[in-house]
Amino acid sequence: MIDLDELERKAKRVNEYTYCELDGSLSLASEWASQEFQPDAVPDLVLALIERVRLAEKEVAALREHTRWIPIGERLPEEGQKVYALKKDLSINSWHYSKSLDDIFIRMYTHWMIPIPPQEGEE
Repeated sequence: MIDLDELERKAKRVNEYTYCELDGSLSLASEWASQEFQPDAVPDLVLALIERVRLAEKEVAALREHTRWIPIGERLPEEGQKVYALKKDLSINSWHYSKSLDDIFIRMYTHWMIPIPPQEGEE
């Protein structure tokens, strides 16, 4: 796994120096590939790519949080929330959560999650 913080520190340090001659060719991201290669732009490209990776990592973390099985002991769904509930025997039920049924919900289920409907155009 790449340490993005370390890569960012190195790219910023390289920005402070002048490039010497580069041997070989570099393959840049497709949106930069049509531009003329500028060795002094590499650190900026690296920093831009690092920023994109960090944004993607945040999106993935948010999706994982939204789609994970939440233990009953961690928290319960909100009143009236539609959830999938995982029984102790690993079967799954769909619930409209109600606080009035807390005892049953806590006794029967171990985890719950918010269902995500398919996006438009998905089959």
